Amino acid sequence: MRRDDGAGPTRQGTITSASFNLLSSMVGGGSLSLPLAFLQAGNLFMAPVILVTTNILAQRSIYLLVKAGVYSSTNSNSDGYHLISRKGNSKYEGMAFEAFGSKARLFSMVLVCTCCFFATIGYAVLLRDMLEPIIDAVVPPPEGAGGGPTLARNGAMVIVVLCITPLTTWKNLTALKNVGMASMAAVLTVGVCVAYRSIECVLSDSDEPTEHFNNLKAFPNSAKELLDSIPLFISSFICHFNVLPIHNELRCPSSDRVRQWVRKSLWSATAFYYFIGFTGSLHAKCTPTGSVSGNVLLDFEEDDLLLLVGRLCLAMTITCAFPMLVVPSRDIILATRFGRYLSLQQ
Repeated sequence: MRRDDGAGPTRQGTITSASFNLLSSMVGGGSLSLPLAFLQAGNLFMAPVILVTTNILAQRSIYLLVKAGVYSSTNSNSDGYHLISRKGNSKYEGMAFEAFGSKARLFSMVLVCTCCFFATIGYAVLLRDMLEPIIDAVVPPPEGAGGGPTLARNGAMVIVVLCITPLTTWKNLTALKNVGMASMAAVLTVGVCVAYRSIECVLSDSDEPTEHFNNLKAFPNSAKELLDSIPLFISSFICHFNVLPIHNELRCPSSDRVRQWVRKSLWSATAFYYFIGFTGSLHAKCTPTGSVSGNVLLDFEEDDLLLLVGRLCLAMTITCAFPMLVVPSRDIILATRFGRYLSLQQ
């Protein structure tokens, strides 16, 4: 990493690289739950309103997080040139310490690590599920295994995780910008596959009688459905564990550039969420229950070649997301164990 006349590592991130890193931290397997959220909340009006509202609130929370991080950072004592050129050192534990003391510092560290740990476990399970049709074609599962774990499925998951593990050793998130671009291309392909099959379903002239609810509606059928949908919208915008690390590497992090970075990232995510949420909710017409699953891919046939491509692309998206989930907790653990040594190295 380049250094700025002995002043420490310099900021290497651009708005584009920062946007891809934030998007790959946020957009992933959770987007497959949005068709259900749109169907529950009302895909014609209420769901888009909740989606945009969540976007605006997420942007505001990120702005406040960045401001608090800069305020608690030692960089605030630097001169103006070093402030915009030297890599930032804003940390969640530093913010917690400034606001609430040493106990809050420890609590924030445990919280970030726990959040990243369980997200990594969840993504690993989803990765195994996405690879299931391919693995079962190569190694037939035992009779009665169903969709549960088998030795072959778990082995394939472990192999993929081990293959992506070297990327978790890179020094910063900016180095992972190409991984983020690949992740976004893959998840966009998933969205296109889901949209194509859903629209094909709506336009089909099948004579088979299928009982279903009206899949185009402006408002939810009940308050329960509305309340059930809101957590799905909120979880789709969770990326805050990587906001400060990405901001620390952003070049010339002025208020305008930070605002441009956040808006570009979140409005891009919102457009994709609306696309997959609305089109995916239309597939309810073709399901026996008149609804869609929490993972919309489960509503399609396993032998559908187009959706097999979608599954593989989602597996790629999940795989590319692993470094984004590991790096924040890795940095906390290293800073706790070797903080003084690392500071001297910089």
